[in-house]
Amino acid sequence: MPSQRPAGDSSADSRTTDRAWLLALRAGLFGPTAGFVVRRLLQALLTVLIASFLSFIVIQLAPGDYLDSLRENPQLKEYVQVLEQKYRLDRPWLEQYFIWLWRIVRYGDLGDSFLFKRSVTSLLWERVPATLLLALASLVLTWAIAVPLGIYSAVNQNTWGDRILRVLSYIGQGFPSFITALLLLIAAQFLSPLLPVGDMTSIDFADLSGLGKILDLGWHLILPTIALSIASFAASSGSRGAKC
Repeated sequence: MPSQRPAGDSSADSRTTDRAWLLALRAGLFGPTAGFVVRRLLQALLTVLIASFLSFIVIQLAPGDYLDSLRENPQLKEYVQVLEQKYRLDRPWLEQYFIWLWRIVRYGDLGDSFLFKRSVTSLLWERVPATLLLALASLVLTWAIAVPLGIYSAVNQNTWGDRILRVLSYIGQGFPSFITALLLLIAAQFLSPLLPVGDMTSIDFADLSGLGKILDLGWHLILPTIALSIASFAASSGSRGAKC
């Protein structure tokens, strides 16, 4: 007959399992990896705060504001005063910054765009899918090229091929993405209509089939992806010397 385990053994095993889960959870929450993640998040938050504050100062140093064009019309005097009170433009600039920061933290409100007559938050959310798609395409292209070339350089160190790749890597890292984008736009002008210059899709995108939409989207992603990937690809493929 099969032996039956005492009830006490099963409860002991349960307590041991629970203790193991608690230790694993404690190690995950308070271990070195969690500390590293928290430090990185705090650094990112501090960077965002400093960048926003410096941007705010630069805007304040610029002469005039959006309402100056409206102030030239005497009939809009009351309307201008309403806008100044609404957007706190009648307050000191430091108070304006903290009011803006508080509205972001409490309501997620980044303010309104005078140009588009809409909230900045809605404008950003509209652009998130395109940004994520471009970032994903750039990431895939970067690693698809950088990893094989990095392996080649590591295996064939100090050869002519390695030296050429290192020179190209340094050149790529020295070119900002916006400069690369401008050069690609100039090149696209001569290659038109081989490569699209503007927009994310073609005019007849809505009339295309499912496969046609995917191909059209990929066609429009070629130049932005290359412009965004060159610096990342150069840094990734050129970093083998520090890792080998």
